[in-house]
Formats: sequence, C-alpha cells, structure tokens
Amino acid sequence: MPTRGSDPKSSPRWFLLFGLVPLLVAVAGRFAPAEDSLPLPVLVKRVFPSVVVIETFDKQMKALGRGSGFFVGSPPQVLTNWHVVKGAHRVVVKTADGRRLSVGDGESFDDRADLVLLPVMEASSGIKPLALANLCRID
Repeated sequence: MPTRGSDPKSSPRWFLLFGLVPLLVAVAGRFAPAEDSLPLPVLVKRVFPSVVVIETFDKQMKALGRGSGFFVGSPPQVLTNWHVVKGAHRVVVKTADGRRLSVGDGESFDDRADLVLLPVMEASSGIKPLALANLCRID
C-alpha cells in the first residue's frame, strides 16, 4: 500500500483541482459574457481561493473520506455534496491557502439534491465566497 504523499492523488492540491473542474464548468458563465469566454487559467485563478477540500472523520478520528466544496454567502458557508459529510462525526475544511477550519453545528442539507451548506466556525479574513447566479433571471 502506498504511503501518504507517495500517490499524487492523495495530495490535497489534487482534490482542489479535481473539485475545481466541475465548478469551473458550472460558474464559467458567471464570469464571462456569453459572446466571449475567459481563458481557463484566468477562470481558475479567480475561483481557486474559494475552493476547499473537505475531510471527514468518525468518532475515533479515523479518516472516512474527502470531497470538495466552495465558499458561498456572508457569513461564509461551504457548499458541498451531502454524501461527502453524511455520517461523519467531525468535518474539517482545508482552504486553498492551507488553513484548516472546523465546521459547526446547524448545517442545512437536501439529501435528495445531495447538497449541504456547512457553517464554518473560524470564518476569517481571506475567505472569498463565490457569487452564485440567480437561475430565475437566466433566459
């Protein structure tokens, strides 16, 4: 079995980039006019500070899994998939700049849509929530 760090896929940066690709596709229209698109490196640079890695643990603090998400709203919360955190005893959010933030109680979830909003306990400076488009206004 490979040791932690020997497999490039065990790197938090890999999870950030893996989670970032679907996010970029989802928000690309938010940052660019319909007739013109931003180059991918520019788009990545804009959203990267908002993307996080989610780590989950059981009661014995044994790692259960990882996922990705991103900051939204004010005060900042993390939007991720419900299946990522379901059944976890503890959830830790790792930011793009390496900070580890705890998640508080009071998450809002929709298990049918597989979405959850996680309140971040140590919300501090440097967090850049993404602005989400209002789908009711999209033609």
